[in-house]
Amino acid sequence: RGDEGDEGYDDSDYLADHEVFDMLDLRCEGGVSPEVLQEVLSSLNSACTMEEAAAMVRVADHHGKGLIDFADFVCLLHAGDPAFDADSDPTRIDPDPTRIESDPLAPCRPPRSPS
Repeated sequence: RGDEGDEGYDDSDYLADHEVFDMLDLRCEGGVSPEVLQEVLSSLNSACTMEEAAAMVRVADHHGKGLIDFADFVCLLHAGDPAFDADSDPTRIDPDPTRIESDPLAPCRPPRSPS
């Protein structure tokens, strides 16, 4: 992540993450579908069933789109990284600014149910 000694998630981290994400977004759908995930895992000799791929996408899909979008992908990559959680700028990765205003860590959390 970033330059050696860097403590936060910066533009170089963002660009590196997006480069990897773009390689996985094989169909240019704006995310990784269960079908694409199964195809990618198969190419890495880690075959899984369509049901397993769909379950993996459901777990990672915090926006309910049926895809692992870029925000979901970044959260998966940096899960548990305190520097990312504390210093990231979620407005760069979450397309829904209303969730960010109420919860700055919204991109890494599932949407809340209405009260």
